[in-house]
Amino acid sequence: SHRGPTSRSSPEVENAFLSMVTTLRGMGCDHLYAAYTRRLDAKPQSLTFESLSMIEDSPAVREARAEAAWRLGLWDDETLDRSDVGNLTEDGVGLHESLYRALSSLQKGRANEASQVMKACACQLVAQLGQLGDEGGKRLEEVSSSLRLCTEVYEVASAGAQSGLTAAVATALDLTSFTSSEKISLVGEDGDQDAYTCMEPVLALHSTMLRCWTDAQSVADRAPLAHVLLQWVAYARRSNNYPMAAARLSELAGLKLSDEDRARAEWQHAQLLWEADVLSLHRDRKRAEAVAAVLLEQCKVSKPQFVHLGVDICSKLAVWKASERSISEKAFNDISKLHSHAVLMCEGLRVENPENTRSHVHHTFANFLEAQYRAILAEKNSPWEQRIEHMYTAMGTLCPSDAQTDSLLGQHDDRADAPRAILLNQLRARERWVKERGERILKLAQSAFDQHAASARRVANDT
Repeated sequence: SHRGPTSRSSPEVENAFLSMVTTLRGMGCDHLYAAYTRRLDAKPQSLTFESLSMIEDSPAVREARAEAAWRLGLWDDETLDRSDVGNLTEDGVGLHESLYRALSSLQKGRANEASQVMKACACQLVAQLGQLGDEGGKRLEEVSSSLRLCTEVYEVASAGAQSGLTAAVATALDLTSFTSSEKISLVGEDGDQDAYTCMEPVLALHSTMLRCWTDAQSVADRAPLAHVLLQWVAYARRSNNYPMAAARLSELAGLKLSDEDRARAEWQHAQLLWEADVLSLHRDRKRAEAVAAVLLEQCKVSKPQFVHLGVDICSKLAVWKASERSISEKAFNDISKLHSHAVLMCEGLRVENPENTRSHVHHTFANFLEAQYRAILAEKNSPWEQRIEHMYTAMGTLCPSDAQTDSLLGQHDDRADAPRAILLNQLRARERWVKERGERILKLAQSAFDQHAASARRVANDT
């Protein structure tokens, strides 16, 4: 219920509101985030909106409003068009107001003003970096990320001041193209929230500049924006921020894309479906595998630039199938074929250094085979009871053929207990299969590791 005028100065209300809008921003709900911070057509019918009107002069709330505005390219907020921007507090408040002012000035053709604002911000951030030193921790990463935002806008504004809007747009395109070439491995396979937190505002800034300065109806003009959004999806996925990944995929769906970018967007969507199947119902995972299979067939018959995507799909499909921990011969053969096909597709790569990708494929396959071989050794060295359990687990998929089974069943001693003789024969057949499979896996693993070593040596020689 409403607590009355005493809540006007309550820091709890402001903190709760800022926490809410920060969550909305982190989930990719940009328009809702902006609506709350700008109070668009808001009436004090709820505690949230009434509380916002009570703290509208708060620097932190004004900062959130500025960030929402520049992320969406809303340049009509007069409350943010102040003359004292460019001054930052020690905790970074004032940065987004300055970014809004600079980007807004660029949109209105005042590039000199934009460069001056960003230069002032950058100088203050450099001073803060000097005060933090080597022990800055998380704050050091935040200031470094903020400094990157300022310097990039400053570069664009300076180019615009010297040579006009065309030069500013060209500089922005160069910056976004450099970011698109940065390795996604900054956010590891297991996710790195700190790395994503530092990179996400940079991707948002590039998206804003490209939305403002490229033709929405042109596939060629929208290609840089598509590349930034695809990278944003990949970063969000790897840091387990699935709502943000879904939001960026939704934006991609509204763009006119080339065939290659459309395929990459569908592949990102398939990965999101597979990874976000938190209920383990496997329905979304089956859909993801079906989409991946269709894309892989397209990559086999498409242009050379699809080869890299095909390699990625092959490798990821193999990992997905291996995660099911199936011990059937069919599953093993399917996974081996996917890895082998990825290796073959590497021969068609036309990238700056294909050996890196080829080496990664060989290493992934070798690791899979090593895990399979260790499982074989564990079964061979396990107690009698566990071997029986393994056999029954595999029965129906790993047992001998019907003809072999009939032959084995006819060899038992009639004087022995029939069920026991059948079990013994089945165990012998299982042991022979384990031995043969172990030898085959060992041979494949040695070959994969040799190929990986050869690729790694070529990478080292190239560098």
